[in-house]
Amino acid sequence: PFAEVFRNHKRPFILGVCSRIGSDVVFYAFNIMILVYGSTKLGQPRELLFNAVLIGATGEALGILVWGKLSDKWGRVPVLITGAVGCGIWVFAFFPLLASSSVFLIFFAAFVGNFLHSAMWAPMASFIPEIFPTSLSRRPAFSAARLLPLLRPCW
Repeated sequence: PFAEVFRNHKRPFILGVCSRIGSDVVFYAFNIMILVYGSTKLGQPRELLFNAVLIGATGEALGILVWGKLSDKWGRVPVLITGAVGCGIWVFAFFPLLASSSVFLIFFAAFVGNFLHSAMWAPMASFIPEIFPTSLSRRPAFSAARLLPLLRPCW
């Protein structure tokens, strides 16, 4: 099945892997960078930053419910694009808010960043299998989703 995917379904496979890479990069930017950049470059207390990550997790959980419902209504691709564009815009507000030293603004930056990220994550479990023909079952989707961890050391 894996050889068939590479032979006959390269485009959906690459689309599935790239969509996962995009959402993972955004997740790490909003969650790991808040800890690393916030503590080392901005001198924020680590306890504050850990709490911001927890607030961000709340935004992610809420967003998964909201964006998952909207992806059933609008479709997977419009929600994924909304999340990607929203995160691309939000990143320009995220770092200045993080540098503000305001507890509220740091929590707000984490919450909104993760809420927008969830627009890229919520429809993913349905999006990847839907881009492959039903005759292939879910094996290529599984392969596309599982290949990404092998590629992570490359970037």
